[in-house]
Amino acid sequence: MWLHEVLGSKTKERILRRLAEDPGRDFYSRELSRTIGMSHAAVSSQISPLVKAGLVEEGERGRMKFYKLADNEKTDIIRRLLRLFPVKE
Repeated sequence: MWLHEVLGSKTKERILRRLAEDPGRDFYSRELSRTIGMSHAAVSSQISPLVKAGLVEEGERGRMKFYKLADNEKTDIIRRLLRLFPVKE
């Protein structure tokens, strides 16, 4: 079993992996889309459940939204899972 099967989508896995690589950094939504090689629409639709679950924090600067990995017990578990499950494209 691969992590995207647990999370329900490869896009969610890619988002979490990218945010976990640089946990203190804010990523604007389009920048995040570009860095993981997914469309902005795909990232926008898949990041909302991650925000609702408390795994990703959302903020705004002006009219632009940015995201970063939340710092809590849930994301500690996610970081461990990311290390245990290899990347599968």
